[in-house]
Amino acid sequence: MDLVSIIVPIYNSDRYIRACIKSIQNQSYESIEIIIVNDGSNDQSEAICEGLRKEDERIQVFHQAQAGVSAARNYGIRIAQGKYVMFVDADDTISPNMVKDNYLMAEEHQADLVICCFRYLIVDAGRNIPNGLTEDFSGTPELFFEKYFEMIMERELLNPPWNKFIRKRLLDKSGIWFNCKYSICEDMAFSAEVLTASEKIAVNHNIYYNYYIKSKGTLVYKFHENYFEALSNFYFITLKYCKMFTDNHRQIKRLDSLYARSAIMYIKQICCKSNWDKSQKKRVIEEVLQDKALVKALDNATLDWKKNIIRVLSKRQAYDIIYKIYRIQNMD
Repeated sequence: MDLVSIIVPIYNSDRYIRACIKSIQNQSYESIEIIIVNDGSNDQSEAICEGLRKEDERIQVFHQAQAGVSAARNYGIRIAQGKYVMFVDADDTISPNMVKDNYLMAEEHQADLVICCFRYLIVDAGRNIPNGLTEDFSGTPELFFEKYFEMIMERELLNPPWNKFIRKRLLDKSGIWFNCKYSICEDMAFSAEVLTASEKIAVNHNIYYNYYIKSKGTLVYKFHENYFEALSNFYFITLKYCKMFTDNHRQIKRLDSLYARSAIMYIKQICCKSNWDKSQKKRVIEEVLQDKALVKALDNATLDWKKNIIRVLSKRQAYDIIYKIYRIQNMD
């Protein structure tokens, strides 16, 4: 059996890491190496991981000074010995057949990339939201782009690295890494680069990954000063991918809509969550909304009525009104 490398970056994950690693150890496909990269944790994560390593020879544990999740994942990629690579976040779990089923699909179709599905587990609300598809797919990049790209993007199946089963040779040959410059959207950019480089793509419609959303204090809800820069990096990588294909108007419209919605969300965060003073907030809002790529995307995007108001005000350069709307009404 071919070796599969499973990379688990951790930072202060002592409450979750045992359940995560247990779900990996329980895989029905046994030819795996579990690469745990401890990114400078200051809780009990290091001790727990060292204990797990002693119990299972498939586990390797590495420690680094805190450098971020991208650096931890990149370290795992560098040392991975498997034919395929996959990622698991330390506070999530995977189903017992995730490795086996996606390995078999990759081998059957000689795929560079297999994309599988996941469920949202919203801990605070006790909700389980499946995010699966109705059928499998395998084929050329052209066929995937025509039939599946919009759906994959809309269902957020493009975004994360952890629902991807990736041929290690593809990463080595293409020089694809996580961009350590960003702490947000870097996973989306990585996934878009992998998709761009893949010559054969498969989609597994089944759900294997359990993505836990624990509170609004998690990374996705935090304010990131360079969010728009990171978002734009993802956008340009994905736009370049779309332009590889001639009939791309539908797909670019979908991408422009995602870009515009996300940028408008960032405008709201600037108004309501940033610690900047009022003058700096207004200056950054103006800079973002005057960005040439975003202006073009806003013109092409499909938006709900609330975000359409922001689009209209932006075209009129009514930035002060946008600021007041979000400060007073806290509009979505």
